[in-house]
Amino acid sequence: GLLIRKNQYKEAITYNYEELHRAEAAHDTQSIVYAKNGIGWVYMEMDDYQHAIEWFYKSLHTTKNPDILVPFPSLYSNIGACENTLGNHKKGLEMIDIAIRNATLCGNLSTKANSLAIKSGILVELQRPEEAEKYLQEAISIRKHVGDPFYIVSDLFELANFYAYTNQCDKGIQTCLEGLEYARKFNIESKLLILYVALSNNYKTCGDYKKYGETLQELMSLKDSIHERTSDQALAEMQTKYDVKKKENIIIQ
Repeated sequence: GLLIRKNQYKEAITYNYEELHRAEAAHDTQSIVYAKNGIGWVYMEMDDYQHAIEWFYKSLHTTKNPDILVPFPSLYSNIGACENTLGNHKKGLEMIDIAIRNATLCGNLSTKANSLAIKSGILVELQRPEEAEKYLQEAISIRKHVGDPFYIVSDLFELANFYAYTNQCDKGIQTCLEGLEYARKFNIESKLLILYVALSNNYKTCGDYKKYGETLQELMSLKDSIHERTSDQALAEMQTKYDVKKKENIIIQ
């Protein structure tokens, strides 16, 4: 998780694969769920939603016992976020509601706030802005209570997107700039991409096409920088190593 926050995706996914090898060898169901969810999280942070959702569903289908999955509300919120991004808004909403319920049951405030923010984004997509604002405000209230900078930045991104959608672009721009300042202050590089996306959307909504173009250029430059550190080939090699290790475990058993 710390490596993801520093944009060190290759290193982050390596730890998850190592955990998955150990968990499968030990038949430790909860650790298998956790590791597969972790691999999906890395892909999601890289905006590779197709690979991300594949791993999230692998995690979900590790067990047929829903009680085992209650302590993992982030799994459902991750699936909900991916489904929404891939255009499956109703399925996303269904998974997010499970995430909110499970997070409430196990007292996981951080995941509950995250799920509420994602739900707000889905409701915006479904043309229900009044409901969206209510859930987003609830999420921000919880987030301030928890005090995690990583997710405070995430919520500022969601709020900025909401302002862009509701034609309050001046507020959206200020929210993005606050988020960027926060991300740089706490060295949360992994959230810079989404903040630049939200900032460009707000400049476009305001009709400031000069700033819109400049922001897109900064966004592309940042993407190139991240891509240099995390190649598809390196991640594919780790997937192959995992498959080989899994076969070795089966042979040993």
